[in-house]
Amino acid sequence: MTTHRASYLVTGIALLSRMAMCQVIAPPAETTEGADPAASANYNISQSWELGYRFASVGGSDAEYRSQINYGDGIRLLSSSFSLNSRNGQGILDQLSLTTEGLGNDPYEAVVLRAIRNRLFRYDMQWRSNVYANPDLVLTQGLHSLNTTRQWQDHELTLFPESWYKFRLGYSRNQDSGAELLPYQPFDDQENRFPLIGDVRETFQDYWMGGDVAFHSMRISLQRRWEFFKDDTAYDGVGSSPDAAPDNPSNLSSLQRSEPYRGFTPSWLLQISTEHPFYAVTGRFSYATTGGNFVFDENAIGTNRFGAPEAPETFVFGDGQRRIATGDLTFTIFPAKGLTISSKSSYVDDRMSGNNSFQQFDAATLQDYFLNFQVLGIRMFDTTATVRYQFSPKVSAYAGYGYSSRWVDSSEQQEQPSIPTPPFQASQSNALNDGFAGVNWIPLPALRIHLEGELGRNSRPFYPIAEGNFESINATVRYKLKRFSATAGYDQAYNNNSIVISAFSSRQRDESIEGSWSLTSGLSLQALYVRRHLDTIGGIDFFESDPAQPITGLQSVYISNIDTGSLAIVFHPVKRLDVFLGYSVIKDEGDGRSAPGTDFLTAVQTFPLTYQSPTGRISYRVNEKLRLNASYENYQYAEQFGLFGLNQNYRAHTGYVSAQWSF
Repeated sequence: MTTHRASYLVTGIALLSRMAMCQVIAPPAETTEGADPAASANYNISQSWELGYRFASVGGSDAEYRSQINYGDGIRLLSSSFSLNSRNGQGILDQLSLTTEGLGNDPYEAVVLRAIRNRLFRYDMQWRSNVYANPDLVLTQGLHSLNTTRQWQDHELTLFPESWYKFRLGYSRNQDSGAELLPYQPFDDQENRFPLIGDVRETFQDYWMGGDVAFHSMRISLQRRWEFFKDDTAYDGVGSSPDAAPDNPSNLSSLQRSEPYRGFTPSWLLQISTEHPFYAVTGRFSYATTGGNFVFDENAIGTNRFGAPEAPETFVFGDGQRRIATGDLTFTIFPAKGLTISSKSSYVDDRMSGNNSFQQFDAATLQDYFLNFQVLGIRMFDTTATVRYQFSPKVSAYAGYGYSSRWVDSSEQQEQPSIPTPPFQASQSNALNDGFAGVNWIPLPALRIHLEGELGRNSRPFYPIAEGNFESINATVRYKLKRFSATAGYDQAYNNNSIVISAFSSRQRDESIEGSWSLTSGLSLQALYVRRHLDTIGGIDFFESDPAQPITGLQSVYISNIDTGSLAIVFHPVKRLDVFLGYSVIKDEGDGRSAPGTDFLTAVQTFPLTYQSPTGRISYRVNEKLRLNASYENYQYAEQFGLFGLNQNYRAHTGYVSAQWSF
């Protein structure tokens, strides 16, 4: 958000407050003779504005810094708040509140507004803006990057919020815009890539209306939604390939690509629940139909690496439809004191169909190719039963069993005009069985212990990384006594999967401990340490070289060992002065090797690095209304060995100075 937007916001706050009180609110010093001294007596008003200057200095990889931190220089409205509350119910509004963060061109900005008239309406608004930069220098050597701004806004109006019936209206908008750079490989050329520049324009809008009704023990909620998605991103490119050898004549004379998409999804959502002393029932149902129309139109003209002219024209279009129906029913009974038995059953029917076609024609070689997709259907049924029992005020336990089954059907057709082929039909089903159990124990008034575990088996996982034979363990211990508290935890998740073309396994373990200690009213400490291990191994099959040759028997391996630690101290060395000192560090040790390796694929198996950030903030209260603040943060990012030998290290100094006025 630019500075002039911030000025508009300040003006808007003044207008809203005037509307709420139906008259101008003037500072006491400007009150003229004859004015009503009780003009603003109907409201309590409080405001806080923190205006400051943010600075940033970066050394090393500025692109990597922008992808992670992205703070820059300039004047900012770092934060603000405005609150208006009615004392006696007079006026248009009973409550008006507004908070902001980072306005004035910070990469992360937010505004939250709420307006309430008791028993009549409640209006909530949220607005956010994030600047996203991703240079992706490593994988594409500078030929792939994003520099976009995503903005969200959500509005919800509730009528009669405190009555037994409510009406709701809402609107959401999610917009992404900016520049994109892509590597483009035309002419079936695996050696040369050309820069392709894109103008990103994506918009998602969501409208909804509905209501809630509550009478006796029954509650019903019904909602109608309309979702719209629009993508008008366009690309163009021209020039020579930076990968080309001196004697390579490959060249891209011109390229235009457009791929507009329009999607529309109307849906219904219904929830019915009732609760009684001995049982409770909740049912949720939804139905959505999606219609989409898309076109991919690309025209390229150039010369391939052999010097031959190329002019491929690619045209992809479709008008697919998608229908999704879901329903779940939860039934809970309380047969005895401390005993709860619940059952939840769910069903999903997802079906995609339409006339979706891929067509490619090369004007230079007069070759064409077609691929038609007709139907993809997925149906899933899931049921879970859980038993919970409170043995005593200090001990409780639960156990459960879940079963789910899924069916997948698809149909596609691949052909050339001169060689028609029948559609290819495929179907698959699988079943998942899993059991889980847990216990909660309070052995001492200050000590709480939680243990749980889960074990599952899938008869035929659909994807290589899907849950196959998996197990998980979680343990948490919490201790809190007066001003001291500590929490220790352990999480473990293992998964082994094997499908027709590959095998996959993953193991993740987390150990953590954190604590806080308020030694005195003016001194407190906080500390955190987390150790995470992750390793994944999967079989891969792919094609390489020209003509393409299948490569099999290789593995995709990734190993990570991350240590995360942080320490924070808050104290008051002198009256009116608050000091915060903090330090955080993240270190990935990889798999312990000292060099990335030169064998094929070994360079991408682990990424050891260190990221640390010392922080300091001071705040001095000049008087009851004015506070002066200063903050400094240092970021240090260092890769031990980056992908393809490129280390994107940087060191950044950031911070701000500000004045906060509260009145």
